[in-house]
Amino acid sequence: MVRDLHTYCLTRGGEELPGYPDGSVQAELSDDLLHDEMLLVFSPLRTPALWKLLDGKPQCFTLAALLTASCEDTLLQPLAETAMERLVHLLYQIDFWMRPKRICLFQLGLEQEHLERLREIASRMIGMDFAQKLVISMLPERYYFLSGCAYTIRDGFFRPAVLYK
Repeated sequence: MVRDLHTYCLTRGGEELPGYPDGSVQAELSDDLLHDEMLLVFSPLRTPALWKLLDGKPQCFTLAALLTASCEDTLLQPLAETAMERLVHLLYQIDFWMRPKRICLFQLGLEQEHLERLREIASRMIGMDFAQKLVISMLPERYYFLSGCAYTIRDGFFRPAVLYK
């Protein structure tokens, strides 16, 4: 499932993108889509916080930058809110199918304040139990691969019954 997550249908009949189903994660939540929507309002006068954060370089845009700047730039608030609602919807679908104890977010550059906003939206959309499952990885980026290997070894070799439940 995770391998082809970008083709997963997030919104039935949603955004179109050649080569992907309408409303797919790639069409609805990709960095490219958010970047293109941000460019429609990006300027030093209309989005001063984002302009300052990116040093006027739109190619440095990230989801974390959008969320940070949207606290001050009112033009970015609808885009940030929509992106977070779509992300919550995607995470809920993963939660529904995989039933994890926690959903650990990494490589998104999110800070604690972003997580709190995400949890507020998750609580409003789905419920507090789901919202409390969302956490940010405390591991430095260089350990992501190694931690995945350790987890696989632990659950695959030392507790193989876990794989067959």
